[in-house]
Amino acid sequence: MTQNKHLFIGFALVVVGILSFLGYSYYSTRESLQEAIHKHGPIVENQITNMQNHLSHTDVTIVPAITKTTPSVIDKTTIKQDYQPTETEKLFFHLMMESLKPKPLPKLGPIISDGGIDWKRETYKAFPSREPLFPGGTEQYEGSASYSEQFYKQIIINLSELVRQSSDSPYRSFYQETFDIIAQMQKEDEDFYNKYDINKVSLSWSDIHYRGTLGNHSTVPQDERIVAYIHCLRYSYFHKLDERYVMEYGIGDGMVGFNTPCNDPILSSAKLINVGVSAAPAVLNILEDRRLIIAVDEDKIPSRFYRYQDAAVEILQRMFTKAQRPFPIEIPQGEYFSQYIENQTPTEKQRIISEIKQWVGENMKPQPPPETDNDPK
Repeated sequence: MTQNKHLFIGFALVVVGILSFLGYSYYSTRESLQEAIHKHGPIVENQITNMQNHLSHTDVTIVPAITKTTPSVIDKTTIKQDYQPTETEKLFFHLMMESLKPKPLPKLGPIISDGGIDWKRETYKAFPSREPLFPGGTEQYEGSASYSEQFYKQIIINLSELVRQSSDSPYRSFYQETFDIIAQMQKEDEDFYNKYDINKVSLSWSDIHYRGTLGNHSTVPQDERIVAYIHCLRYSYFHKLDERYVMEYGIGDGMVGFNTPCNDPILSSAKLINVGVSAAPAVLNILEDRRLIIAVDEDKIPSRFYRYQDAAVEILQRMFTKAQRPFPIEIPQGEYFSQYIENQTPTEKQRIISEIKQWVGENMKPQPPPETDNDPK
């Protein structure tokens, strides 16, 4: 009997030990997740090193990037209507979206009067340019460059972990595509600022200069400037209108008043409009470009973004204000072009884009002079 009692006590101790170990493991895992939430640094050291090696480069050639819509980024027919993302998926998704969420800029006084961007209203942007909001010399420039680098680094870390953690999610292809786009944009920024300086890009810039020649009146050829303006679309400003983010043009219609061309527009979208027909082919070239500018619906999974293709549609409409016939598509109230076009079938998408290209082609042709009645009476 005594021997059985000892065996029972020994067995009970083993069970208690196992339960204690399982409890400790659960607690440690929970602590690790909380620490990840707190630090926003979910990837182990060797993963960070691999990511930095992946993003390192030596090539500084500026090439206009085209990130086209894939045939089916998210196959909605295979997604269960009641699918609920896991807590881990939600965590890293929202960490990523927090970076891309439009940040309100400080309300500024009426420092710009000609053409009148109202900087006093709430103005938003997501991607940081490598220039200070206010010119402040080398120290402030280095600070803004560091902030830009950290922006990309943090979002890439969180996106990488999101892709890794969501192998069973129907949205994984969407996460992977977003990761690929952001990694591409990070490299583009490195290339861009290795080659160019921009004077006061955050508010007003006279134009783009080759790096190290600012103030020396160095002239960048127009074709190259157009490519640079397209790059800078990621730094676009927005304001809210009826709870919808609206691209900020300010002098950006390329207009002062209603129909008067502006000789020195401020923002990159405005500069493209101001260039006119010469810039149209380059703008048409980004009609399928899915590079991101801001998150327009940052609370849902998956989110929607305002993309380069959205900016292309807006710019083309403003570039040809005297078109003979209306723009081929009418974007529903409160929607963005990307949301509109991504709801179409692949065939319908191509039809819409072809119609836009045809419409632009018609407006690029020289218009015949109006007929006059020269018949003698």
